[in-house]
Order: sequence, then C-alpha cells, then structure tokens
Amino acid sequence: MVSQSVLNAYFETALWSTHDETGTALDARYSRDEIANESVAYQHKQVSQFVELAENSIPGLLDFYLADWIAHDFWLTRNGHGAGFWDGDYKKEHGEILTRLAKTFGEISPIVGVDGQLYFI
Repeated sequence: MVSQSVLNAYFETALWSTHDETGTALDARYSRDEIANESVAYQHKQVSQFVELAENSIPGLLDFYLADWIAHDFWLTRNGHGAGFWDGDYKKEHGEILTRLAKTFGEISPIVGVDGQLYFI
C-alpha cells in the first residue's frame, strides 16, 4: 500500500485539475476531507496497484523518482490532461512504460454527490 502523502498528492492533483460546471477548479471549494470514504478507499487501492505494477515493470522505480510525483502523474496521464509520464520528466523508456500502465486504469472523474461529498467515478 502507498503512503498517505502519495495518496494526498494524487487527490491534490485530481482536485486542481478538475473543474466544475462553472469552470472553477474543485480545489477552490473542496479538499481531501470532502472525498467520500469509499472513494478514498478505492482510489487508494488503484494508486497502490499502479505503483506495484510500475515497480514490477521498472525495478528500482522509487530510487529514480519520488512516489508523490508518480501519483501526481498517474492522475494526469490516466485522465489525458496533456501532461504526465510522457512529457519529459522521466527517462523516455520509463515514461512510455508508465504511460501504458496508467492508461490501463481508464479515466475517472470526481463528482459532487447530493450529500456534498466528492465521489470518483
């Protein structure tokens, strides 16, 4: 399982890179505390699975790159935000592997539920 700081980096990226229907970034109105527990648990599982797959594909991965950055770029890459593993911050071959792995997880978006909490669907 990944650390809380890695998961926080993932959620921070999700909130600043996602906008509501008015064009306002979610981090202007919401924080990690407003994410529904079941979404936190499921995203924790997904980030952990991604990091495990990445470490198996690139031995020593966490010796090369900070885990928080990997979580940040996992969010950006899986959701097609125009930046991520492939944009030059990683060795070319590492970026290609990580991009391919991230894309297998598919896109996901935080939405505001009727209870005011954020759900990742």
